[in-house]
Amino acid sequence: MIKNCFALLAACLFCVSTNAQNSFGFRTGMNYNTNLTDNLEEGEAFDYNSGFHIGFSFSRNFTDIWGARAEFLYNQKGTRNSFNGASYLTLERGDRRITHTGMRTTEITVTNSHIDFPITVFGRIANWIEVSAGVAPSLLVYSRGRGDLSFSSDALNSDVSLTLDHNYYSDRVGEVGEEAETITVKERATANDLTVPSSVGAFYFSEEGNDVNPYNFFTLDAVAGINIFVNRGLYISARVQYGLLDSTKNSADFSQAEQNVTRDDKDNSLIFQGSVGFNF
Repeated sequence: MIKNCFALLAACLFCVSTNAQNSFGFRTGMNYNTNLTDNLEEGEAFDYNSGFHIGFSFSRNFTDIWGARAEFLYNQKGTRNSFNGASYLTLERGDRRITHTGMRTTEITVTNSHIDFPITVFGRIANWIEVSAGVAPSLLVYSRGRGDLSFSSDALNSDVSLTLDHNYYSDRVGEVGEEAETITVKERATANDLTVPSSVGAFYFSEEGNDVNPYNFFTLDAVAGINIFVNRGLYISARVQYGLLDSTKNSADFSQAEQNVTRDDKDNSLIFQGSVGFNF
């Protein structure tokens, strides 16, 4: 089905027509992004974060009222994820790792940088207004998360507060964040010192081999938009993108409530774009 859609859109874009007119364009603007999931954990929520997009387009008008367009777009997506509930935290006692249960609060903003290749069909419903729809294959080129984690447990004499500094492409198991200091707390029952870095990488708490980027390299979005033309070339644009494929890998999407448990869910990206563009 998807291959047939690509073939049809490509044929529309590049077929030879005596009435066809080619044009090039440029647009840039802001994004508001989140994830929609079919299986939220108790205490978990997703909210919007912001990003930007910038890129170029090639358009072919087959008549005065319709045509096809291909774009090359740098597009920042992502989400803001929060969790507040029963969880766990792994601390170090000498050369041993000790996991305690308690209450965790996490706030992290994830920014995923993609190269998108939107392919759309557009139509003019008036001289000054244009609507479009199509698909956008997308490749993930950079993935970063920043936030905070706090943990409390009756087994510890004080709360633990950490900075989350995640680079999902380059971090490895046990890696700490930049300029990390050592936090020391005591076990109430034993009075033993337990330590943890103040800033941790994406996979600091993971088991060996579990340092896989949880976000998929390839995704596919459905897109729909509207352009309002200020003059023949200048326009303002609004567009929505919805992820047709899961943006996360189930094998690397770990629960925040249960240790070493992966989540069998589907996370669909949702992006609202506002742009200013120009056609040449």
